[in-house]
Amino acid sequence: MGTGKKKIEIKKIEKDSARMVTFSKRRQGLFKKARDYAAKTSSQVAILVFSPAGKPFVQGSPCFDDVIERFMVERGQDGGGGSGGGDVVERGQDSGGRGGGGELAGGGRQIEEFFTGLEERMSRCESVEELMELSGELEDIRDKVLERLTKKEDDFVASFFS
Repeated sequence: MGTGKKKIEIKKIEKDSARMVTFSKRRQGLFKKARDYAAKTSSQVAILVFSPAGKPFVQGSPCFDDVIERFMVERGQDGGGGSGGGDVVERGQDSGGRGGGGELAGGGRQIEEFFTGLEERMSRCESVEELMELSGELEDIRDKVLERLTKKEDDFVASFFS
């Protein structure tokens, strides 16, 4: 006869590498649970998690942008702005892979247009140098979005307490 589930003590994992592995695995599990919850209950879910290294990860159903935009509108706050897009912020989404979210307050269509333009630009690149230049531009955009996201994080978290 089995022993059943046992309660385990929750404590900080001291070893950095083990903590990062656990974070990654549990983050994926959390995102999967959120997708399942949204699917089973027809609810909208948004999750924002910062890794121990400070890297943001988002998951949303139907998409992070839409859920946050709705939250901001219903709280009577203007949603304009956004929280990034594409590979700028690691994310899980219902359609699989990255995406499903973006800037903290909307801009989903702008993000889609950006990626459509990016795909067109990539298809026109004829050399490694052109691709490297495009890669550099994307890294600059990533840095700017992460900087903006970091600044907005405090306001976003504070909105839960006001």
